[in-house]
Parts: sequence; structure tokens; C-alpha cells
Amino acid sequence: MTVREYGTITDAERSHVTILAEAFSPRVRATVRLAAYTAGYEPAGAMMRHTDGGYAVWWEQLGARQGRRYRTEPEARAHFASLTMTQA
Repeated sequence: MTVREYGTITDAERSHVTILAEAFSPRVRATVRLAAYTAGYEPAGAMMRHTDGGYAVWWEQLGARQGRRYRTEPEARAHFASLTMTQA
């Protein structure tokens, strides 16, 4: 894993997130998001860490982000659908 300081990362090196779907989940009582993210650097505490691209399903509760990352879109969509009881 590569770690760098914030000031040394350009916008081209950052991981970018695109929200693919969003719906309320009665199971977690919060809005759940299905997102795709590109490979690049992302915040990790006081530093930036490099991450591979992939997909994520996440939501926020009590100021903390909960969720999970996936390598493939079908896995992420299945988890999103199970939480929101919808077709993603």
C-alpha cells in the first residue's frame, strides 16, 4: 500500500466517486448509496492511501460511515438490492 501526504497529491491522482444509485433502506434506517470509485489516492486519517478501483455500498449513521467495498459491480448491486429491497 502506498501512502503519501495530502499536499503531494494532484487531482489526477485522486480516487473519484460516482453515485450510481441511492435509496432509503428500512433495514438500516438510512439512505444507502451504491457507488463506483476509480483507482487513486483517497483520505486515510492524516495521510492519503492508494486504492484500487471498485464499487461500494455505504450509508451514514450517527456521523459514521458504514458499508462495504466490492471488486465487481454485480456483487455491490446485489448487496444494495438486499438492503433497499429494490432493483439497482
